[in-house]
Amino acid sequence: MEKVRRTEWVGHLAGISDDMTVKEVLLRRPDGRRGAGRQKLIWLDCREGDLKSMGIKGWKEKAEDRSVWAIIPREELVKL
Repeated sequence: MEKVRRTEWVGHLAGISDDMTVKEVLLRRPDGRRGAGRQKLIWLDCREGDLKSMGIKGWKEKAEDRSVWAIIPREELVKL
């Protein structure tokens, strides 16, 4: 259920304009150098992992078409 809700949110973010602050904060890739050790995942990396585990490919193109994207979370709910 949690993955489905996050999937809906990813689709929502893909549909809003690029100049919205929330989209910029959640989807940006930070610049600069990180310390040694395991790289920290950004929010989008985790969501892409959710989408991959659900077998959703080409999510960016699908999310741009709201009528297509609206079906995807519902299909995942049925699988649960």
